[in-house]
Amino acid sequence: RKAFVGLAVYSGSKFFVEGFSQALRLETAGTGVRVTTIQPGDVNSELTTHNQEIDGEAFKDFISDADSSQPVLDPHNIGEAVFYAISQPSHVAINEILVEPAHAPV
Repeated sequence: RKAFVGLAVYSGSKFFVEGFSQALRLETAGTGVRVTTIQPGDVNSELTTHNQEIDGEAFKDFISDADSSQPVLDPHNIGEAVFYAISQPSHVAINEILVEPAHAPV
């Protein structure tokens, strides 16, 4: 839902997943298959360190807007979103869940 300077491939891949999921949802409608995208915001994970190693300058620009005094998401928060989506009755489709830290909405 948001593009980042210096991270064009990363941003593009996120947009691809949205389009692919929408098409897959349409193609599987009526078959009992449910397609859900979970879109996490800033999560405290190994990806943060990995991104810094790959492109330090882009990473620095990316986090310059971040407020380090505010908590980011914990991987457990994303797990709860996944559980919510899969625990719904079969007639309920959760198409997408956007999970963001409260201080950094989209």
